[in-house]
Amino acid sequence: MNRRWQFDWRLLMFSGLLLPVLLSLGVWQLNRAEEKQMLLAAWQQQASQGDWPTLVSGGLERGQPVVLTGWYTEYTWLLDNRTRDGVPGYEVLTVFMPVEGPSLVVNRGWVRGPRTRDQLPEIDTPGGLFTLEGRLDDYPVPPVLAEDTG
Repeated sequence: MNRRWQFDWRLLMFSGLLLPVLLSLGVWQLNRAEEKQMLLAAWQQQASQGDWPTLVSGGLERGQPVVLTGWYTEYTWLLDNRTRDGVPGYEVLTVFMPVEGPSLVVNRGWVRGPRTRDQLPEIDTPGGLFTLEGRLDDYPVPPVLAEDTG
């Protein structure tokens, strides 16, 4: 069986149109990565130069890194219906009081929920002075099945 290659103008047209699109997307991604690196560098410089009250007064952005020294208060919430690898559990949210400036809610992680909801898991809040490093984010919103129309 003797096969011979034949020129197909449709394949050439498709390749000619797709190549510039793919190249422009690659350049866009490289530019976007550079923008994010510059933003992260600016945030790191702000965090190292300013204290918490200065950062708050200057305006906070989601994803901004912060370093805070303070202590946990006794106010802890368990955010229900959070799963990890198919296992039900809770996210542990605790109010953190910095040495200076306003308090904030810290997500301390996830704990496995008991088999039944008759009893909540025991959460120990550490005492003493801590230095936390993290990123700012919006308060987690629990899922709502239906809005109250009343």
